[in-house]
Amino acid sequence: MSGPESAAEHESEHAAEYAADSAAGRGTERGTERGTERGSRVARGGVTLVLGVLVAWFTWDAVGNLLALPELFTQLGLADEIPWAILVLGVAMPIVYYLAGVLIGIRLPLARLTLVLIASLAAIAATRMSLIAAVTGTITLLG
Repeated sequence: MSGPESAAEHESEHAAEYAADSAAGRGTERGTERGTERGSRVARGGVTLVLGVLVAWFTWDAVGNLLALPELFTQLGLADEIPWAILVLGVAMPIVYYLAGVLIGIRLPLARLTLVLIASLAAIAATRMSLIAAVTGTITLLG
């Protein structure tokens, strides 16, 4: 047998075999073994950890600002104008954004998890810059 009929039969048999293997939880020769698409736990943990270190840096920086800026405001004679809400948001926001990214991406394939976590880092950086601009604006307007 040759021609379009044999090719169609071969594709039909292959599709049925693939469906049976998928339903049974077995891998196929195409490399779609269970878990391969999602990535190994080690790879997922590694990506989460490496990007989490960047979040820890943002958080550490925010804690430093929370501790140092009130003293600076006091030295400038602006003790009543310390932007406490902005400083506290600066500490909490990186953690909340990153945890949201982890929760959103936890069931996604590794590549998409990585993209979600990178997007959360971008949101953290953008929000962080906005908070810094707000504090700087407070000092400029009141100073």
